[in-house]
Amino acid sequence: MKVKIKRKFVLIYIAVFIIVLSESLFFMHRNLGHILEYVGYLMLLGQILISFYHVENNCQKKYFSFFVVIVTLMSLGFWVLDLALIRKIVLFFTVLGISISAVLSKNYITSLDLLRSISYCAFFSILIAAMLAIIGGDSIVDHVDPSTTGVLGIQMGFNGGMTYKNYFAADMLAIFMGIYFYYKCEKKKSKDLFVLVLLSIMILASNSKGGILLLVIFLVSMNYSILKKIPRKQRKIFVFFISIIFCIAIINIYSTIILNVSTYGYRYRGLINYIGYFESDWYRIILGSADLMYDQEEEYVVTVRSITGWDGSLEMAWLNILIKSGLLGIVAYFLLYIRYLKNILQIEDWNYKTCMLSVWVTLLASSFVEAYIQSVHCFFAIFCYLLICGLGGRKEKHQIIRNGGY
Repeated sequence: MKVKIKRKFVLIYIAVFIIVLSESLFFMHRNLGHILEYVGYLMLLGQILISFYHVENNCQKKYFSFFVVIVTLMSLGFWVLDLALIRKIVLFFTVLGISISAVLSKNYITSLDLLRSISYCAFFSILIAAMLAIIGGDSIVDHVDPSTTGVLGIQMGFNGGMTYKNYFAADMLAIFMGIYFYYKCEKKKSKDLFVLVLLSIMILASNSKGGILLLVIFLVSMNYSILKKIPRKQRKIFVFFISIIFCIAIINIYSTIILNVSTYGYRYRGLINYIGYFESDWYRIILGSADLMYDQEEEYVVTVRSITGWDGSLEMAWLNILIKSGLLGIVAYFLLYIRYLKNILQIEDWNYKTCMLSVWVTLLASSFVEAYIQSVHCFFAIFCYLLICGLGGRKEKHQIIRNGGY
């Protein structure tokens, strides 16, 4: 399978390749995963900053000001709290990684060709991770909680040689979105269609309920353009009834499925238990509770569960944000997502707008089932940030630079 590799973007490909590979079991089991992760992100963030300042833009100061606001809101809590300096630095690195990718990468991915190439680069990285896992004797299958058999009705899921099957499914979904975006808005290639089918099968094989759910959400939102075929007079009525049906369905799913499926129920109970535990301590609600959760006798996960209740987990982004950054962090993500939505709604090309909106909806939906949006350990959210920030601010499809970014 041939994929064009432009020399000027070699460093981008290398950075993405290293970051995705850092999630592999082969390197994680040999204590090299975090080293690769730091190397990959230093390359990525350095390139983003160079691209940001390399291209003259009247909005440059506005973007940087917004970046400062986001970083401050996300990090103020753990800088104020009594934490070890090294822990503050590690948390700040995560905040910088997310903020730079989400706000300053507007000149990084500026073409659908580059988006497609990066997607394939990440795909090849996962293929190598799978081969390394097999060679190194690392398991390429994760066992599912006995209380649930997952979507496939079995107690195992394919992890593709990655840290966890959910990470594998999320990365595969990111790759799927990148290639599908190109396929729908730029050019329909048969080999891309083949890979999209293969990616769908791999996501299904992961037996990750969250990954499969997000894939469905993305595909459904991508076909939102079907509304254009409905006459304008009937469109509002149709949207109204669909919205009512959607709300009823969400309420029904929440009450009959989410609260009764242990893996999803744990996520919501974790958040509710945390709020209940700190409801009278507004200082920690606003600034977070990182000092109580990190660098304790027990590991972070055990410490959080012991405080928030053993019947809850922290596999929801908003709980992790409350812990690390408090309500200030919630405000930061709210501002970021509103800004994204505002830019997307200004896009004039319908297909292009639909694709961007689908990525935004999927990314937001992921925050209720996984912790990706506030983490750099899984490439999914970082990929979405790069995509939305790079391509989401252009009102028309022809404004996309055909042959790349900086």
